[in-house]
Amino acid sequence: MSAKPYQYLRQAMKEKGIEQSDLCYALDRSSTYITARIQGRMPWLQTEQYAIMDMLGEPYDRLHIVFPPQGQTLRNQRDCTSEARAAILSAIQILSEKVAKL
Repeated sequence: MSAKPYQYLRQAMKEKGIEQSDLCYALDRSSTYITARIQGRMPWLQTEQYAIMDMLGEPYDRLHIVFPPQGQTLRNQRDCTSEARAAILSAIQILSEKVAKL
């Protein structure tokens, strides 16, 4: 069974005493809207992510930890599909080539 999405977000909210209803109020969204995002069924808007980071007191350079892709943190390299690895390697190659031209 896979872990619930946004584990770090859930834990940080619990530690800070922030409930989903607080997110509803702060973001001016319904509970259905917030629940769909915390459950990973719908994506968060970037403005919502930054607002939640502010609520949690998290620095923005940790955005990828609080809001990982599809809400799931990769446990190890085996969790990364071969297609994802290939895409990452391709992106690194392209960036390397662009940097070399500078």
